Amino acid sequence: MFISMNTQARIDLFGPIHKAIRCALADLLSQMGNTTFADAASASRVADMLEEVTELCEDHRGVEERLLLPALAERLHGTLDRVVEAHASQPVAVAELRALAETLRTSREEVRPIVGRTLYLHFSTFAAELLLHMAEEEQVVQPLLEKLFSDEEVRFIHGRLRAAVTMEERLRAMPWMIRGTNAAERKAILRGAFEESPR
Repeated sequence: MFISMNTQARIDLFGPIHKAIRCALADLLSQMGNTTFADAASASRVADMLEEVTELCEDHRGVEERLLLPALAERLHGTLDRVVEAHASQPVAVAELRALAETLRTSREEVRPIVGRTLYLHFSTFAAELLLHMAEEEQVVQPLLEKLFSDEEVRFIHGRLRAAVTMEERLRAMPWMIRGTNAAERKAILRGAFEESPR
């Protein structure tokens, strides 16, 4: 495996939100591993958490697809096939996970442990693939953006990405961003949220 020792991004498009998603994925994996799925309340809680975490993942995918990937494709006169393929496969995986979660909610007690383990393993695969995808975006796409676009253009893209996030999406992401980032990043996130809040 090739390890990139890339320098810190000048204008980080991915860092805080990717940390939030990593934190949410890891937390849900841990919760699933600790759950007694035969217990209906515990199984339902995991299904609720899966809905929340996959919504966070889908929010981020949607914003990137609407604003980031088209700008990059235009500048490249083509596409980043691996990144596009990862984005295209995510909604399918999310739909499958949500269907399994609904089966978990409605299964009989003796069946729930089997369904729960199946959901846990499928979510493990989803998390692993998403972790790899996010690392590739930070190690390949971010440096490519910095090479192809001026700092002013990257700031403009970053501004459009931030402006496109709805209040509902912000509220969904914020707890994970606070939990998943370091002190300096948290301070910047909270300062930005204060500056963008209506007066």
